Amino acid sequence: MFDDETERFNVYKMEQSNDVYGVVSGVPVRTASHAAEIANLTVHLIHKIHHFRLSSMPGIIIKVRAGAHSGTTRTRVRRGPERKVR
Repeated sequence: MFDDETERFNVYKMEQSNDVYGVVSGVPVRTASHAAEIANLTVHLIHKIHHFRLSSMPGIIIKVRAGAHSGTTRTRVRRGPERKVR
């Protein structure tokens, strides 16, 4: 679900760790709207998850916690169809 949504916004998926799904914007190409892109994706995903239900567990509510970091980063970017930021 999340991977498809990153295509709609100017964000790149980072390596996933356990239950943490990370994205970055403004890397590798700087953009003035990187904070807005992250915020828009976050609001969009929270809305989408609010309406998402597992047919095998209809009573389970999925919760999301979102955070943001602003500042410099040291990273490398994988190119191609499986592009990721490490």
